[in-house]
Amino acid sequence: MPQKINILSFVPYTVLPANNGGRIGIVDLHDTLGEYLDDCLLITKNNYSTQKYNFNFIPLFSNSLIRYIPFIYNKKIYKIIKEKKINALFCDHPYMAITVNAIAHKCNIPWFLRSHNIESERFKSLHKKWWKILYYYEQWAFKKASTIFTITKEDTEWAIKNFNINANKLIVAPFGTRIQKFAQKDSFTKINFCKKYYLDPNKPILYFLATLNYFPNYNAVDNILNYIIPLLKQKNKDYQIIIIGKNLVKDIEEKIKNSEYNIKYLDFIEDINALFHTADVMINPMLYGGGVKTKLLEALANNINSVSTLSGSFGVDRNLCNGKLFISEDKDWLGFTENIINAVQLKNNIQDDFYQQYNWRNITKLISAVINEKIK
Repeated sequence: MPQKINILSFVPYTVLPANNGGRIGIVDLHDTLGEYLDDCLLITKNNYSTQKYNFNFIPLFSNSLIRYIPFIYNKKIYKIIKEKKINALFCDHPYMAITVNAIAHKCNIPWFLRSHNIESERFKSLHKKWWKILYYYEQWAFKKASTIFTITKEDTEWAIKNFNINANKLIVAPFGTRIQKFAQKDSFTKINFCKKYYLDPNKPILYFLATLNYFPNYNAVDNILNYIIPLLKQKNKDYQIIIIGKNLVKDIEEKIKNSEYNIKYLDFIEDINALFHTADVMINPMLYGGGVKTKLLEALANNINSVSTLSGSFGVDRNLCNGKLFISEDKDWLGFTENIINAVQLKNNIQDDFYQQYNWRNITKLISAVINEKIK
């Protein structure tokens, strides 16, 4: 068997423990990538884990924003590259691109960028005044990288058009799942979940799950309260809605408490798999933020019918979902509500092709093949 090549991955933030969608996505990618390559992650000092993975990690970077200042870690990184005989660099997000590009140039090795979304467009949608500065920096990073792995077809097309990047440099490597086949729903688990959280197992259960102190996510909860619930009431649909996630802003939490509809806020649930055995529909009324919404892919992988806005659905191929993904135009709340009603009634299962497309092993096999080809 040929010897694996060695890559050094720049992941300058907290990913361990992997306890939310974003962290899980990064850890799952590098864990499965480690089956094909020898992957060592440079991470911040506040990471910790007792779990074993198919990658090594070095807590090199400061927890403060000083870690993004170019070149301050170069000497230490050069030493690591020499000791570990590194063949290539891999950069999650573009924020350390200046450092990574300089090191790659000096060591005469290629570097690869994984773009989780078009960051400048994400911050533009959040009305950050400095988004244009990020635009030019991100464009520079795309041009300097040997290859860019995007997670959606839409991001690839955007980069070709707006950053003027050669299409041959862009590879779609979507966000993935470890699930290889959906599990049949367990009625006993559902009954226990409903008993624990005071839900009626005989009425449809809708949910929204996210980190709720991030504006696009708590704005989605606000959309549920302000638009979707009034329309469900007009149509006499007596569903149950649960909002799950930590740090929901107080005024929205108060709106939930005061709502006359059957909606409740659960800041934390112990067993996420019990939710997937219980819920009938995942609702995703998001209008902002870029990239694939991990919560949507997670729901579909668990065979849950999902209703989304167009902006919330990027990165998921509707043709692989066997009708289980319902999409409405942004702010078409009537269409969104009608999709919920249809989703509650649908009994289809997700198709096997979905897992072929979005399985992490298939995705990282593609990434490793591209990296190997560039090194040869």
